[in-house]
Amino acid sequence: MDKVFLFNDNPRFRVQKARLERMASCLLSSEGRGRGRVEVILSGNRLLRRLNRRFRKKDRPTDVLSFNFNEKGFLGELYLSMERVTAQAKRFGVSRDRETWRMIVHGLLHLLGHVHGEAMREKEAAWLAKGGVR
Repeated sequence: MDKVFLFNDNPRFRVQKARLERMASCLLSSEGRGRGRVEVILSGNRLLRRLNRRFRKKDRPTDVLSFNFNEKGFLGELYLSMERVTAQAKRFGVSRDRETWRMIVHGLLHLLGHVHGEAMREKEAAWLAKGGVR
């Protein structure tokens, strides 16, 4: 992994950058994509709704969007709506930290071409366990 860039629109939400870099580096190298840049943007419903409407034709906010650029040295971008992540954490009865990490892993797996389904859920769970996310 060359670099993980973390952008945060709202200082109320925190992600440990060093932990993010370790998790992303380990996951991407294990999946055969060890080099490149990933950008992770923590934002809110407004931006995720706008992106979801523009790129997926769905006029509603979503929890995470991943954009794979397939460019040499640039794997892609992940956008998280921390409002959605917080609401989902409450709904699922887990910490916001756990749900944030689940969405990051979920988005990274999408960058690598994985699609929703049982195999992806199993990979998510395995990576969360490896990362010590409870």
